[in-house]
Amino acid sequence: MSTNESTPARRNGAGKGFTQEGSQGKVIAVGPGRRTDKGELIPVELSEGDKVLYGKYSGTEVNIGGEDYLIVKETDVLAVLS
Repeated sequence: MSTNESTPARRNGAGKGFTQEGSQGKVIAVGPGRRTDKGELIPVELSEGDKVLYGKYSGTEVNIGGEDYLIVKETDVLAVLS
């Protein structure tokens, strides 16, 4: 899942915004899901456009085409806001 951050409250050294409890973002892309140890596919329950709250140390920051994105595991999502 890839999000773009939308709730800057405090900034870290990289200039990314984080709230005290976590971060909020909008899902802009999702993969097919994750695989169990037996190889079974568990589909993603999130959809593109969902607004989500995720832990403040979650994800991997990437820059693609001059845009900053955060790649977050679905298991790191704390809540779906809409």
